[in-house]
Amino acid sequence: MKCDNCGAGLTLDAYADCLDCPYCGTFHLPVLSLVSRRSSEDTETACPVCDVPLTLAEIESWVVRQCTRCGGMLTTGDTFWRILEYKRARRETFVSPPPLREHDLERAIDCPGCKTAMSAHPYYGPGNIVIDSCAECRYVWLDHGELSEAERAADDRRPWGG
Repeated sequence: MKCDNCGAGLTLDAYADCLDCPYCGTFHLPVLSLVSRRSSEDTETACPVCDVPLTLAEIESWVVRQCTRCGGMLTTGDTFWRILEYKRARRETFVSPPPLREHDLERAIDCPGCKTAMSAHPYYGPGNIVIDSCAECRYVWLDHGELSEAERAADDRRPWGG
């Protein structure tokens, strides 16, 4: 693939799940499979980071909303857990996650559903990611790459009683 900005060849940044231009530094985010059976743009729901309409997309068979500008993803907590469980069950290798980015806990974004402040907190599964969630709407906001980071993370926790 070629860079839209300068035309140079793009390289894959596998850890960030994006394509980088080594010449001009532009990065290109992949777009999830668009949901063909529904309207692809959800004009009722705006990205809490970019304030542009979210696009309906699929991960495997689960419908999510994705921002085509920043690559963030809006879903419910239950759907997030199911997608992560499905993807981790099919993964063969896991890696130690990078340290938690403490500054991510300080960000304040509003819920696209009820417009109140979402809670920023560490995800308490494998991976050191900060997710934003709304207790009222049960939405979870994941920044670009956070789902993949949680999917790839080694789970060193021991089962209860183990």
